[in-house]
Amino acid sequence: MLENPARGAWIQGTDAATARALAASLDWIAIDQQHGRADDRAMLDLLAATAGLCQRYVRVRSLDAGLIGRALDGGADGVIVPQVSSAAEARAVVAASHYPPRGDRSWGPLVEHSPEVVVGVMIENAAGLAAVAEIAASGADLLFVGPYDLALSLGTTVDALLDEQTTLAAVRDAAIASGIAIGAFAGTPARAARFAGLGYRQIAVTTDVQLVADAAAQVAAATATLFE
Repeated sequence: MLENPARGAWIQGTDAATARALAASLDWIAIDQQHGRADDRAMLDLLAATAGLCQRYVRVRSLDAGLIGRALDGGADGVIVPQVSSAAEARAVVAASHYPPRGDRSWGPLVEHSPEVVVGVMIENAAGLAAVAEIAASGADLLFVGPYDLALSLGTTVDALLDEQTTLAAVRDAAIASGIAIGAFAGTPARAARFAGLGYRQIAVTTDVQLVADAAAQVAAATATLFE
């Protein structure tokens, strides 16, 4: 289950070697099926490639019991579900993630897996923010802030949310009050430090795509005068 604090990486691509390297270095990875490139087959390949290295989550495309069950059947240690806007939606996520009697997930695993799964729900819009206390008490294990969509919904920016702190503190406090974990997508080490300073403990500090882009830029800069 969840341990605090934990640094994670968002997997937006499909390269198993890159995902494995990140999984070997960090505490968790999240395979992004909502905005990333991983289809069903790639998701299963990435889960197989990273087995035993860290906690592996799948950010499914939407609140869909079939998608949630498929990710967990494939061996994911948990799911992160986007755009959860109400306690009823959060309870539906919990039900889809657990077998009876706690939930209504269908049994049929593709691989051997743990019956204990992490259920994460994303706070990404004004409606979810307004209902955050009820969402936190729904039975989920993790409140996970998607700051880009949340900022868009509130008509502001991610940096402004980090500067004013009140909004992000309200989500943190709701998680603490319900005894569940609190996390966020930071995307960069600098933003990760700011979320950590606010008490967030499950933080995506980079993405596979951004990490490769940054490394490529560093190599290009270091070799710019190589042939002069």
